Amino acid sequence: MGDPVRPSRWEIARPAVSTRYLLDTGHAHGLSTADLLAGTGLRPADLEPPGAVVLPRQELRVIRNLLSGAEDPRLLGLETGLRYSLTSTGILGYAMLSSATVREALGLLARFVELTSDFFDVTFTESAAGLLVEVGDGDVPADVRPFLLVRDLVSGFRAASLLLSPVVLELVEAMTEPVRLELTDTEEADYLTAARALVGPYGIDITIEFGASRNAFTIPSVFLDRATPAPDPDTAAQCVHQCETLLDERARFTGAAAQVRHRLLRNPADMPTLTEMARELAVSERTLHRRLAEEGTTFRAVVDQTRQLLAEELLAQGLTVEAVSRRLGYSDTAAFSHAYRRWHGRPPRRSQQRAR
Repeated sequence: MGDPVRPSRWEIARPAVSTRYLLDTGHAHGLSTADLLAGTGLRPADLEPPGAVVLPRQELRVIRNLLSGAEDPRLLGLETGLRYSLTSTGILGYAMLSSATVREALGLLARFVELTSDFFDVTFTESAAGLLVEVGDGDVPADVRPFLLVRDLVSGFRAASLLLSPVVLELVEAMTEPVRLELTDTEEADYLTAARALVGPYGIDITIEFGASRNAFTIPSVFLDRATPAPDPDTAAQCVHQCETLLDERARFTGAAAQVRHRLLRNPADMPTLTEMARELAVSERTLHRRLAEEGTTFRAVVDQTRQLLAEELLAQGLTVEAVSRRLGYSDTAAFSHAYRRWHGRPPRRSQQRAR
């Protein structure tokens, strides 16, 4: 069960790797990066670092840009989902791979589902038949639901196939019943295409019930107690700790103030105006001002706080007052010194001497 004080998944930053996969699918269909990132406030460079994150609303905007053409959203979801693997989830994937059993790995997935790119509410219920994985719609917008349902189901199976790959062929022979997939959708063709693409190489028998009351599938019990590809309790414990830390870090990257601070830290020498910041975040100035006010702050206060923290750190590292002034985007050293006195009641050179 998640931390009750933690923000909802709609507020928690998510791995940028999913947005990169969306760009790959869009490029394959003739869309440019500019087309796909339009209205997100994201630049291509924002997606490149290994630990890069985006906000849920930014990923949803990319999806809507991808779906703006005449392509079937289900087929685009299938194509995008096939780009995933277990390691697409980063440290969570390695935690699952080093778990003792498949059951334990799936327990970690349920515990840290906010570290994945899923938008749906997923529940796990074990019975004698196996582990029922039920995908609830939650608050997923209707216009992107067909795409996301296929993408997330396919990407989930892709992850599971790596988790089970060493034993899956052996276990298929032990299965007495086919894997059952239940879908509320009544359009069959695209889902059958997806199912055959996923399970065909493994020889798994699968049945699909269309027009069902829920979206769900069951992982047969014969799989659950099998060892994962690389069980290692020490590595698993370290990875779980990193997952906890990472989730807390991403949870803090929420709200308008955190988004503004993130942008300011990206290039402190180029401090944007409120107008420029609102444009980057794809909101109006009025909306940004209101959101910051709801969090008890202002744009100027966030800029001031960010500069103050950076100034202390840079001076402690031994940079000159002139160099710190330039790095923080001040017009001249006198302006920085005046701001520093306002923050600390003493000139920056005195702090620098104390640090030395």
